[in-house]
Amino acid sequence: MLRKIGYSLLCAGSLFSASALAMTYNIMPGPGASFEYKLLANSPIMIGNPYYHKMTATCTIFSEDESNEIIVEMILKSSKVNNEEIKSGETRPFNIPSGSKLVLEADGRAVVKLLNKGPSDITAKCTI
Repeated sequence: MLRKIGYSLLCAGSLFSASALAMTYNIMPGPGASFEYKLLANSPIMIGNPYYHKMTATCTIFSEDESNEIIVEMILKSSKVNNEEIKSGETRPFNIPSGSKLVLEADGRAVVKLLNKGPSDITAKCTI
């Protein structure tokens, strides 16, 4: 009798906890997910693609200045900035007008260092 009660409680516990364990979590951002980066003047930041597959993002650049110079240095793997390929170890300057769109395509696990050479801060609003 005690064994039947124990099995019944075990089954009831499994039944009630199964829905909590069966929940799905979306840990990968889907299409339309957005990120915002702030590039401080003369301060480098490192940005990486945490996934194992290639990702493409479209960023809109906002700044107080009409034109902004950003130095892009590829640390790991390769990427494309407006269809211009940058390989690991390469450094390349980009002159980006405020309000323009920037298309970034990064290999899986790629890491890039960005340096804002302009006098004012830059905000980049990116969507995947």
